[in-house]
Amino acid sequence: MTSTATVVSTARMLNPESPLGTATGRHAAPRLTTMSNVRLGLLHNGKPGGEHILAGIGAAVVDRHRGIATDWRAKSHPSRGADFLDDLVGVWDAAVIAVGDCGACSSFAVRDGVELEKRGIPAVVFVSRPFESMSKLWAQRLGAPELAIITVPHPLAQLPPETLREEYGAAALDRIDSMLTGGVTR
Repeated sequence: MTSTATVVSTARMLNPESPLGTATGRHAAPRLTTMSNVRLGLLHNGKPGGEHILAGIGAAVVDRHRGIATDWRAKSHPSRGADFLDDLVGVWDAAVIAVGDCGACSSFAVRDGVELEKRGIPAVVFVSRPFESMSKLWAQRLGAPELAIITVPHPLAQLPPETLREEYGAAALDRIDSMLTGGVTR
């Protein structure tokens, strides 16, 4: 007697799409009409160098704009979303996030920017150059294709704090002003 065995094999397919799905709406907060008398949030995601970029922006914006106030917040981890964004509604008029300089932290910096935009707070996100395309794709995927993203050289952590404050933070103020008031989006 001859027997035949049937072998059944299964394949497990992984879906490369985000579990968030494809966003269909555009999440963009209204742009500011002026940078005067604004409460500007500075969100540090915990990556080395970001604190110096934000310090440069904070000093420059206070020097330039009448009545502006800055508010510094820091995330608990660069590769997690900020868990306090709901608390910022009515506190911040606009935000700058720094700095995404790798894959996970860039994704979460963009996510935080999109989440602020959804809450009506216009945001600018700093990412390092190798992660620019990925960050723009992620913003599009999250429904904010026009999220304001500023790129800086990579890597940042080894640069002197003065360079980060002056050449990457303070020097970006014209672009930040324009992005937050509607002059340009990217």
